[in-house]
Amino acid sequence: GNLYRLQRAIAKAKRGEDVTVAYLGGSITQGAGAKPINTDCYANLSCEAFKKRFGNGGAVKLIKAGAGGTCSELGLTRYEMDVLRYGEVTPDVVFVEYAVNDAGDETNGVCFESLVRMIQDGPGNPAVVLLFAVFMDDYNLQERMIPVGTRCQVPMISVKNAVTPQFYDETPIITKRQYFYDLFHPSNMGHQIMADCIDYFFEQAEAAAEEPADAVIESTPA
Repeated sequence: GNLYRLQRAIAKAKRGEDVTVAYLGGSITQGAGAKPINTDCYANLSCEAFKKRFGNGGAVKLIKAGAGGTCSELGLTRYEMDVLRYGEVTPDVVFVEYAVNDAGDETNGVCFESLVRMIQDGPGNPAVVLLFAVFMDDYNLQERMIPVGTRCQVPMISVKNAVTPQFYDETPIITKRQYFYDLFHPSNMGHQIMADCIDYFFEQAEAAAEEPADAVIESTPA
């Protein structure tokens, strides 16, 4: 995806200005499986990583808008209420995590794409990053969502690709029992690994060549 908007947020933080990082999604984003839920969830951990890497005196504000059992269809409404706070908040970076919650989406991905485009074109024109979490049975919807990210030219992070293959090694780095709290949610260790994936993405984005302003995004959803 195009890194221009994220690199803009990184530069803003390095100048000592305030930056707001938001996370919109389901129960994993809410912090389910993490104890304590507010401090050890991947959203808080990765926001702290952003602050540690790039903060220079300004505040790095966290908006954690995860709600258990919700999908992107509800996200279209919740974004204004839970992220923008009806105009009180202008985010710089928004992570969208619905890869394990959208199975029942009757629009077959149209709502998800509408949400991504709405955030992109909304207040602040924030950087949008798609985050693909995974269930214990290796399920997620990233194959349906990757084309959306490609059309909208947004970065994508697949936790599934990062952790699932090594589960089946003879000597895995981390086992499923260690990564998952239950069948659906990460343990504290799982949340930390999700945060580490995001922090690695921050590192790579900073090191990448400076991106030009956003290229033309395909205007017609599939």
